[in-house]
Amino acid sequence: MKINSFLILSITGLLCVYFSYSALNGQYGLFNKFRHQAEEVALLTRLTDIQSKTTSLEIKVQRLSDDFLDLDLLDQQARKLLGLIRSNEIIIQFN
Repeated sequence: MKINSFLILSITGLLCVYFSYSALNGQYGLFNKFRHQAEEVALLTRLTDIQSKTTSLEIKVQRLSDDFLDLDLLDQQARKLLGLIRSNEIIIQFN
């Protein structure tokens, strides 16, 4: 009788320890939940950064399109990418 109750108590204790460990460290445990939430926040921040860059690039592309040509932007891009300058200009770069 004592062995049966000790065995049942031991098995119950081991199951409690196992399920407690799984609840904290398992695939769907609390620690993984917090890690995924932190990763979600970081990814959402990155997403907003990428969306803002995309918006600014879309505006730039629209300004250089055939329908709407911004001469100042075209001049700036030609100077930057092609290295074009006039003979009477001096270029000072700040990096």
